[in-house]
Amino acid sequence: MKKEEDLETYNGVADVQIFHHFVQEMMAYIDGYQLCPQRHTMTVFWFLSGKAYEFYLNTVSAQPHNWTLQHLLIEWFNYRLFLMVGHLTNEAKVEKLWYGLCGSLQAELWRAHLDPLTSSWDNWGNLIQGAGLSTAAVQA
Repeated sequence: MKKEEDLETYNGVADVQIFHHFVQEMMAYIDGYQLCPQRHTMTVFWFLSGKAYEFYLNTVSAQPHNWTLQHLLIEWFNYRLFLMVGHLTNEAKVEKLWYGLCGSLQAELWRAHLDPLTSSWDNWGNLIQGAGLSTAAVQA
């Protein structure tokens, strides 16, 4: 079983092999110390740096207890893949935004006659601006 000082931090580099190695080390560490699931996400935090650390702070840190380790790793992988692939179509942006929202927000959007299949990105942009957010923040 590895000790904390023997584990390498993961800086978020978009390299599948390095990411896979990090995931395997984290799983072994968590299993080896028999950490309860509520501590998994917070444990990973201590082994992040660079872009991975920024992602955690911006995405997870406000409510780490709502994240499972699997959810965190999948979202990080998707985020990095998104950055590597590049530009998304407006339809893909709508779909990504829609399925990233919690059910109660989706319900409100249905009430506003928005849905992921027929709503344009411009409709979403108007809604976002009306809510006091910028479309640049959503596109980032």
